[in-house]
Amino acid sequence: MINYFKNWRLCLNLSKTEVSCFHLDNHQKKKSLVINLNNNILGHNFNPTYVGVTLDTSLLYREHLEKVKQKLKTRNNIMYKLAGTNWGANANTLRTSALALVYSTAEYCCPVWKNSNHISKIDTQLNTTMRIITGTISSTPTAWLPILSNIVPANIRSNQATKKAWDKYQNSPDQFPIVQDLNNIQMNRLKSRKPLWLESFLDRPFSPKDDWRLFWENNKATLFNQNLIADPTEKVNLQRRVWSTLNRLRTGHGKCNYMLHKWNQLVDPSCPCGCPSETIAHIVTECPLNKFHGGFQAIHRVANGVTEWILNLKVL
Repeated sequence: MINYFKNWRLCLNLSKTEVSCFHLDNHQKKKSLVINLNNNILGHNFNPTYVGVTLDTSLLYREHLEKVKQKLKTRNNIMYKLAGTNWGANANTLRTSALALVYSTAEYCCPVWKNSNHISKIDTQLNTTMRIITGTISSTPTAWLPILSNIVPANIRSNQATKKAWDKYQNSPDQFPIVQDLNNIQMNRLKSRKPLWLESFLDRPFSPKDDWRLFWENNKATLFNQNLIADPTEKVNLQRRVWSTLNRLRTGHGKCNYMLHKWNQLVDPSCPCGCPSETIAHIVTECPLNKFHGGFQAIHRVANGVTEWILNLKVL
């Protein structure tokens, strides 16, 4: 290294130069390297930051994802200011704000860390973002959230970013010499990791909407009212009060007496009409005080009279 800097007339800033070591040996996880350069011992950094990504010894990216998680919490607090349960911006405005504020931060360099075992730190915050957009409550199944917010699921979005980067490298090998290195790799240096170039979807045409439809088909079987959604990519845009109530009706999770009793906030789960259990399904299809004659299908399509009926609904 000394000869290299000397030959190219470069001056190394020793105060900013650090060394790190990457391996899977946990017994030596806290061992520092001692590197002498021009009679100066370089500092060892266990978690160096490279182009905005915090690395760690085993390339688990736990520290990086923890930092991103805290950033997303801050941005979700901004999202909370834009929408409450019964007031706020419409669905399209909230969706655009979420993509600009939250998702842009969450997906920075995602091809690098998307296979990390700590990815749930990001997914939890993105679920919170989608609940803000849709006005749904915390008990709503997560499979519903991308459908209602009309945002492609996070894992598919990260695959799309990976595919885009891979195609960019492959189509311009002269501009990106890394392609030659990737194509010549015979084995993984860290055998337990899942590098980008081993992803199966890289060798096939990639369509986010088609993958989303397949994802929905594989995850909808146990969901309440899953038959309402034929195409998960369809978009609906309504005022906040109608939008949030509509989503709670679709998913079957809202502040009805049955749910409040389940959360130990009410002693009696019965409906004012006399039914022993006031569920969402009862309110929409059975309750003589509140039911909508078109049922869930008409509500889902926002048929004539649905908006007025929702605004006059005393629950949810």
